[in-house]
Formats: sequence, C-alpha cells, structure tokens
Amino acid sequence: MGKSAFRWRRLWAGGVLPDLTHAANLGSVGQFGWGGAATTYIIIDPVEDMVSILMIQYWPLYAPIYGQFQTLVYQSIVEKY
Repeated sequence: MGKSAFRWRRLWAGGVLPDLTHAANLGSVGQFGWGGAATTYIIIDPVEDMVSILMIQYWPLYAPIYGQFQTLVYQSIVEKY
C-alpha cells in the first residue's frame, strides 16, 4: 500500500488504522494487516469480526490489488438484524 492510501500506526511490518479520517478506503478503526512478498495481503478487523487473506503468489509485487481487494471485502459485508 502506498503512503497516501492510509496513515497507519506501524506494527512490525504492518500497521493499525487509528481512525478513518485518513483512510482512502473502506475499513474500521482498529483494523490491522500487512502485505507480504509475491502480492499476499491480510486484513484483520476486530470490529467486523473478520479475517481476510489474499494470496496471489505473483512476482513482482502488484500493490494496487491491495486496495481493490479491501474494497471488495468490505462491500461484501452484510449486516444481520
């Protein structure tokens, strides 16, 4: 993810989203995750009780897919009443 996508608080190689005012995508406060080699990505969101894993295994890294994946994941959430 580029520096403009999120203002993360760093957590080892990943980060935590402290608030949504700087988010350039859908998400929740406290969501965290990281990208790995070969275009892998994980999002852990305690608010939504969700873990999302993307494993493409494509080299060189194709970072734009991270934002696209996150958008699709959050758009697929259905609230239960």
